[in-house]
Amino acid sequence: MTRLWPLTGRFGRWAPSPLWLEAQTRAVIENIKDVLAAVGAELSDLLMLTTNLVNMNDFAGYNEVYAEYFDHDGPTRTTVAVHQSPHPHLLIEIQGIARLNHH
Repeated sequence: MTRLWPLTGRFGRWAPSPLWLEAQTRAVIENIKDVLAAVGAELSDLLMLTTNLVNMNDFAGYNEVYAEYFDHDGPTRTTVAVHQSPHPHLLIEIQGIARLNHH
């Protein structure tokens, strides 16, 4: 049976500090990878990602790190500029939907 599983509001695991967007992006995707592994899934099971960036000028840096994890067959994604994040040093938040295949 296939089920959809939402990953909501993923931030990286770091003490809030002014890290570069690239480091935060990598931390967030690694966090998502760990969460998926805990339920028997992996990044290739992601169907959709929504990324919130505090500054759309950071898109190139985000996209560069994204390409380290996903190719052109990766999940559908939307990137949105947001006014601010829950913490002043958080530059990115990613949420997604993954496919879980359990027999």
